[in-house]
Amino acid sequence: MKNKHPFNKQAKWAGGIFLIFIVLFVSWVLWIIADDSEVNELIEQGYIPADYTGEDIFKLCNPQTESEEEALDKAPPYTMTCLTRGGWS
Repeated sequence: MKNKHPFNKQAKWAGGIFLIFIVLFVSWVLWIIADDSEVNELIEQGYIPADYTGEDIFKLCNPQTESEEEALDKAPPYTMTCLTRGGWS
């Protein structure tokens, strides 16, 4: 005889939702960690100042002059920084 108690179905749904939440949370944490390491590397190499503002990030992500474009060709990867810190918003 099978147990057709409604709690079993609800428990499966709750477990699935909880699993999705955990995956999204871990992805978010990894995204933040990657962004912080990019920013630290950009600061260490002198592409943005240590007390950077949103304007500095915008300039980094949207070069206006040839010298800025040449500097960015030599810069470390900065895509995550532009996405999360407002450079491409």
